[in-house]
Amino acid sequence: MGTVLLLAPKGPQWGQMLLRACALSLVLHLLGTFLPLALFPADTWKIFPYVPTLTGQYILKNLVLLIAALAVYAQSTRCLRSGVS
Repeated sequence: MGTVLLLAPKGPQWGQMLLRACALSLVLHLLGTFLPLALFPADTWKIFPYVPTLTGQYILKNLVLLIAALAVYAQSTRCLRSGVS
């Protein structure tokens, strides 16, 4: 995705479109990684909800990544709307 951002024409409309596409693909990917929490709870928790297994820890780490990505997206869209680069 980084290469696509470098090769895209300059302008707020392109930046906003690419940012939305990257954010959407990231959210869809990470939502797919959360499925084992619901589908296989015995494999992701030793003691629900306090002690996750190694797989559960990996999935919960993705939750932190999702929250950080949404914060970056919110800040980036605010900058794109105001015209600040």
